[in-house]
Amino acid sequence: CVKLPEGLMTIESDLFRYDGNLENCNIPQSVLVIKDRAFGYTGMREITIPMNVEVLGSEGVNEGIFLGCANLKKIRIESKKLKTINKGSFSGLPENVVIEVPMGYREIYEMKIKDSFADSESPKKYNVVEVDVPDNGDTCIQLNRKSITMKRGLSYKLSLMYADESEDVTWITDDAQIASVDETGLVMANEIGQTKISARYKGKTYECNVVVEIEDSNNDAKFLKKLIKKQNKDGGDVYMSSNIKDKDQYTWENGRLVSIDWGDRGAHGFIDLNEFTYLRSFRCDGNNSYVRGIEADNLRFLKEIYCSSDVPDGNIHVENSKNVVVNKKCPY
Repeated sequence: CVKLPEGLMTIESDLFRYDGNLENCNIPQSVLVIKDRAFGYTGMREITIPMNVEVLGSEGVNEGIFLGCANLKKIRIESKKLKTINKGSFSGLPENVVIEVPMGYREIYEMKIKDSFADSESPKKYNVVEVDVPDNGDTCIQLNRKSITMKRGLSYKLSLMYADESEDVTWITDDAQIASVDETGLVMANEIGQTKISARYKGKTYECNVVVEIEDSNNDAKFLKKLIKKQNKDGGDVYMSSNIKDKDQYTWENGRLVSIDWGDRGAHGFIDLNEFTYLRSFRCDGNNSYVRGIEADNLRFLKEIYCSSDVPDGNIHVENSKNVVVNKKCPY
């Protein structure tokens, strides 16, 4: 049995493929997408697709999420938000699988499931039945940040994830002199200090602690050395240069760091770039990249991030950076 962590948004292709010992997987409410072959050829007996999942399968793949799961007896779909069931998503199911769907959704889901079989496959026998799914989706509603640190004069966009009617969210600040917030959740850092921003929705309150610091100061060299030191300390085969003037890896303009090139350098873990105010480009793709997440929330000049396709979309945070292009490259 595997219990996946809350906060995970995508179950990637082939994640548990060929793990014949896996019989059960607890999927958290935060998951929105389950891709092709995620549980292919496992020992799964039954599985629950939680209530916030919007997409099943992968476009153009035509191979089932549960391909080759010979022991699978039941698939319980609790989600009422399924927008897309890609072609092939239910291909390869054993006969007589029971697919449970929410009350009132049998007709629409039965059609989507039937259409999801691969063109070359005749759908085997399966039973779609309606079950009573408790409407408790509000339990997974949360702010995209529970705390933020901002430089005075900058803004940050808070959002209440999984709220069905975002226009019904009421935003409140404890101290508008320190940080104000508008009706969309846009926070403006006004004065140095600490306060709290609250989102009220359907009788519940969700809070975010906000710390406002002095305007940006030029500590790029200090923060880069700290970032390099952490990469070297955390282990792995890393090849990034400790010489911050290395022109192959670091580009400086007017004393500010504008580019980091760690392609093929063994970068790994979660990388926090938020302190590099003038950064325009960050690269961490390549054969031996093990980056799992990138924090780049407040970089108004950031234009491009290059990383491995292994980095989950939900772990790349560029919410307050404008016009950022994230380029993903399949690792060798």
